[in-house]
Amino acid sequence: MRAILIDPVAETVTETDVAEGLAALKAALQCQWIDIRSVGKDRAGRPVDLICDDEGRLIDGQRCFQMGALLIAGRGLLLSHDDEGATTACGLSLADAERPIRFHPEGYDYTPPPPMVVGFSSFEMLKFLA
Repeated sequence: MRAILIDPVAETVTETDVAEGLAALKAALQCQWIDIRSVGKDRAGRPVDLICDDEGRLIDGQRCFQMGALLIAGRGLLLSHDDEGATTACGLSLADAERPIRFHPEGYDYTPPPPMVVGFSSFEMLKFLA
């Protein structure tokens, strides 16, 4: 099926053909663990999913890219899904896929900030923020 491959090492966004199944997705991304993020819809209103390397941030020196607010270390694939959740071909044009992607230079620090811990004096105060 038609997919769009985002490669931060080569700094390219290219069309590719990916076979169905988890093994094919892992092979295309060159990783063992993947994550799937919804990133919007194509011009026909079909969902667009970013399937990405979930272990990339654990590898020192991994190249990364940004798509909107998402910072991804490692490769990414743009695909879609049907009403039953099965992966389907990507409906985005290559130009539409390239537009929101920004590659970061080698050595870019993609370490997420440490979590912020906030203390509350009462349960009522916590409910107020929810």
